[in-house]
Amino acid sequence: MARLELNLLAELHASSSLNALSFHKNASGRPILDQGWHCSISHSFGWVLVGLSRARFGVDIEKICEKDYLFLESAFTAEEWKIYCSRPERAFTAFSIKESLSKMMGTGFLTEPNQIQLNGSEYIRLFRMNCSTEADFIISITSSESFTPVFQQINPNRITAIFHESSFSHSHF
Repeated sequence: MARLELNLLAELHASSSLNALSFHKNASGRPILDQGWHCSISHSFGWVLVGLSRARFGVDIEKICEKDYLFLESAFTAEEWKIYCSRPERAFTAFSIKESLSKMMGTGFLTEPNQIQLNGSEYIRLFRMNCSTEADFIISITSSESFTPVFQQINPNRITAIFHESSFSHSHF
């Protein structure tokens, strides 16, 4: 599903297919495109989020589980966990930011999440996706450049967010 969504974005916004953009993964599993394009992919509980951009960026989508979040402790330093241990939504939000940042850096979680820290030069946008039939989700997008997303509905189960020469899509499968 993610590659289909990403291919749709490539055709819509890069006027090219993934094959023409030489889509492949590097040794660490990071999706790579040629011709100055970057992409990022995330999945959570049946949802897929993909993005295409001229800027380096990373995306993440996380289901907010108010009752099941203590497993996130290992993603944080002891000081960070003191802040988040009693706040599940903030814990999932901070975790999502770390994951989108790690994707922007190109390492993913090959870098331990508790070692990932913001340095102040990142541009971060957070969105809460409310689902009437399931829990809410947090979406984080971290970029090396400033951006302002604009959302448009492509069809009933896909939404694309476009910023500058970049675009994001999420759908349920």
